[in-house]
Amino acid sequence: MDRHERLLQTILGGRSDANIRFADLRTLLVHLGFDERVRGSRHLFHKQGVVEFINIQSRGGQAKPYQVRQVRNVILKYKLGGDDQCIVTRLSSMWSNEDQAFIAEAPNCQAAWRTATIRKMR
Repeated sequence: MDRHERLLQTILGGRSDANIRFADLRTLLVHLGFDERVRGSRHLFHKQGVVEFINIQSRGGQAKPYQVRQVRNVILKYKLGGDDQCIVTRLSSMWSNEDQAFIAEAPNCQAAWRTATIRKMR
């Protein structure tokens, strides 16, 4: 999993909106095919087929949390993220005695990482 995929999963997870670096968010938007225009401290992003404009600015090197939420909403609304990306809408898990771990599966995903083994913490 490369850094764009990790950042995308972090943003979609929604738990670290205040801890996303501005440069990383900017790079992700460019990676997702958005065109960038800079006006002073504001970075404006637009993509063909996406109605919304995305406006982000840095605050001490970090992206503003409400702007990370806006980016997440656009990614979810337009299902951005590439062919091998998956948005988990349902997750099932079961205990495996053989593996001594929980096996989680996201059945709506076709990506190679749709199953994960979660080891029990000791």
